[in-house]
Amino acid sequence: MAAPLRLHLSVSRFVQASVLALHGSAGLALFFALEPFWLRALCTMLILASAWKSWHGEARKAGICLALAGDGHMLLGRTSSALVPVRLATPAMAFAGVAWLVIDIPPVQASPARRWRVMLVRANVCGDQWRQLQIWLRHRSLSASVLSA
Repeated sequence: MAAPLRLHLSVSRFVQASVLALHGSAGLALFFALEPFWLRALCTMLILASAWKSWHGEARKAGICLALAGDGHMLLGRTSSALVPVRLATPAMAFAGVAWLVIDIPPVQASPARRWRVMLVRANVCGDQWRQLQIWLRHRSLSASVLSA
């Protein structure tokens, strides 16, 4: 199985700035809206937890390599390690500037099987790879998910 397209994912600074801006504005709205201190403290902790999860979700993309095969199969791994065959759990949603993928990762050595939900934007890949990813998602990934079902 040849992998003609290798995507080396990187962190999108725009997404990270958006995460900070949205959570910051939610925090400001919360500061002026809620009166009881305990409710304000609880909601502040929830907003901080959400911001941390979103920030680290984007930061985890750094160093990930996605290899997209011409027959619709995918390989996933860190750039420094071996790639593992994975598959899309559901058909991907691809728009002009964003793509949502749900990837099933099989159990590898001691780690259990898991599902990776990822949002990719144009800044996560380099150069012309965004267009190639969009084409692959629209044509190849659908055929692979139908064949593997």
